[in-house]
Amino acid sequence: MKNNKSYFVKYILFVLLLPVVPMLVICNANAFYYKCCDPDNSSGGGEKVSCARDFFDIETKLLNDMKDDQATAICRKNSYESFKKALTEDEQILIELEKQKIQLEQAEISLLYVARYKKANPNDTLAQIIKLTQAEVDLSHVTEYKKADPSATIEQILQLRQAGVYLPNATEYKKADPSATIEQIIQLSQAGVTLSYAAKYKKADPSATIEQIIQLKQAGVSFSDAAEYKKADPGATIEQIIQLKQAEVSLP
Repeated sequence: MKNNKSYFVKYILFVLLLPVVPMLVICNANAFYYKCCDPDNSSGGGEKVSCARDFFDIETKLLNDMKDDQATAICRKNSYESFKKALTEDEQILIELEKQKIQLEQAEISLLYVARYKKANPNDTLAQIIKLTQAEVDLSHVTEYKKADPSATIEQILQLRQAGVYLPNATEYKKADPSATIEQIIQLSQAGVTLSYAAKYKKADPSATIEQIIQLKQAGVSFSDAAEYKKADPGATIEQIIQLKQAEVSLP
């Protein structure tokens, strides 16, 4: 009976300790990665930066590893955290730049293209820039739109893109109607209004509402013609312009 009990205890201990063996091997392997970056703690940071790709790769794989092998993920994470703590401020900056470079490479974005955008929009993060490019938004168009609408967020610009709004046309309309919201611009676009043409009319009739502009579109009135007529007759209402169109009167 005692032998059976002793065997059972040993079996339980064996089962409990079994995961520790591979964990030790994994941890030692990660310690090697850490050591390779700065074996004698005396490099000027260059080796750490070149090794940053390995650790960035580890960092990005952590969540996937957690699904398959929790022990591996924990050891990798601990090793990576130790690595980061050992860095000086300058080294952290260098490695952060390296990580950003890797992200841009993975997203297949030109560094020069991003540099130009970043210069014009210093507050936008790398993640936001990648979002824009993944949504196939031209960054130069974003820069121009933000000049017309400085308070616009990246999410709102993505909204315009998702609604099929051509950003340069939205920019032109926003310049003509600074109070127009993203939702109103989308409303015009979804009503089949060409924003660049609507902008011409809005300049001639600043008091015109979104609904009135849509009325003109639905009545088949040319915005260019309506703008010319409004300049000649500032007191004319939208309804009168539509009446003239329906009476087949040439507006200009």
